[in-house]
Amino acid sequence: MKKINKRDMGEFVHSLVKDFTVYAPVNVDGIFLFKQVKSFEETRLDYKNSIKPPKEIFFPQSEVMFKYEKGKLRSTETVDEK
Repeated sequence: MKKINKRDMGEFVHSLVKDFTVYAPVNVDGIFLFKQVKSFEETRLDYKNSIKPPKEIFFPQSEVMFKYEKGKLRSTETVDEK
């Protein structure tokens, strides 16, 4: 397992956002949430607890799984993010 020093986190996050979708804790009106970030400056690593868990990113509370149109069942699944 590798460890990243706090002073190197900015460079690490900047390297990730070039090619990947990155989620991190952010402060929104005094509440910590996990949101998509475009730079390390948006992140807050000093949070103690978030209102909503980070698993909400991977498991949305609701999603459309299929559509039924003109007598045909069609999947809505598309996966194109890294």
